[in-house]
Amino acid sequence: GDYCVPPSDATDWKLKAGDNTEAGAADMIVLGTMYEQAWPILESIASDVKGKGKTILDMTNPFMTRPDGYGAGLPKDGPQAGILIHKKLLDDPTVKWAGAYKHILWTLILPNG
Repeated sequence: GDYCVPPSDATDWKLKAGDNTEAGAADMIVLGTMYEQAWPILESIASDVKGKGKTILDMTNPFMTRPDGYGAGLPKDGPQAGILIHKKLLDDPTVKWAGAYKHILWTLILPNG
């Protein structure tokens, strides 16, 4: 289950990592946290996001129960995708949303996962 990506020269890259405040100032925001943590983080930077036409890449996946307690799923009476929940909660028509790079840990697919 561990992904190891070797270091590479990023001198010419225009992407950079930062903290949540820096993410709020960026043109593109990546929600790459646990689903259950994504909305509180996005909510904390909402004033820096709303009305500014930013792009948000939502990589969250709430569907598979995990051994650490995350992955409880979504309410049966609401939208059935994390990105739709976040879009509804943020309520900003200027944001461009994208969902990608969602994956399920291989250990969770096993019968005893």
